[in-house]
Amino acid sequence: MLKRLSLAALLIATALPGFAAATHDHDDPGHDHRKTATSATALPDGIGTDAPPVVAEYRLRSRGTDGKWSAPVTLRFIRTADRLTTEQPDFSETWRRHGDTDFNFERAFHDERRIVEYTSGELRTLGIAPDWDMLRVALDRRTLGALNTGSRLRGKDGDLIRYRSTSSHGDIVLDWSARQQLPVRLERTRGKTLSELTLTRTLPYAPATLAAIDARLAGYQRIDASDFGDMESDPFIRKAERIDVMRGWRGNHGH
Repeated sequence: MLKRLSLAALLIATALPGFAAATHDHDDPGHDHRKTATSATALPDGIGTDAPPVVAEYRLRSRGTDGKWSAPVTLRFIRTADRLTTEQPDFSETWRRHGDTDFNFERAFHDERRIVEYTSGELRTLGIAPDWDMLRVALDRRTLGALNTGSRLRGKDGDLIRYRSTSSHGDIVLDWSARQQLPVRLERTRGKTLSELTLTRTLPYAPATLAAIDARLAGYQRIDASDFGDMESDPFIRKAERIDVMRGWRGNHGH
């Protein structure tokens, strides 16, 4: 599970919600992971305009140094004006916005049937400042700041813009749909390894989509993230904390 989360964090960020604007590349030890929403990095042309409600499905896979591809993982991204939910088989994550500056976050673990809740106050305590503009387009400002506009392409759902960047941390290629305000393909190459996120389909948003998710989670036990300190002997809490550490939300206390 942690390995799968790590791959997703490298690809989207944050992101998709939970992998994106409140998530950063944990391989960079010199970066202050917690200060996330105040960046003034300008957005490339075509990114950051009005993002319509949508249900988007993605395929996530990686190729290792041995040249073999991992089994693909399916992700689903659901966007409305004030809620962003990402689903994959083991877990789901949701950001909710209340007004312009108030947010809460939850991460649901399906195997354990538990949900960890992060209130606005707990997010502030952790130093997490969500960048809503980035969360809603399933990207992070730090990645976007390194991209250069490239060619324009014709995709099956309309015109795309291809962005690229090259650095010591690897190469990024992003094919972006300005109409849908979604990444259509995101590829990261580092040495002999490659990670790839591909949009497989989009569906019009319907309230029943989120209602079905909420109904599934209704019977899960809810845990306030601010109570972690009183529950550190619980293996599930240690698991949840490790994900926070991986995202840069907490320091590593050696659990």
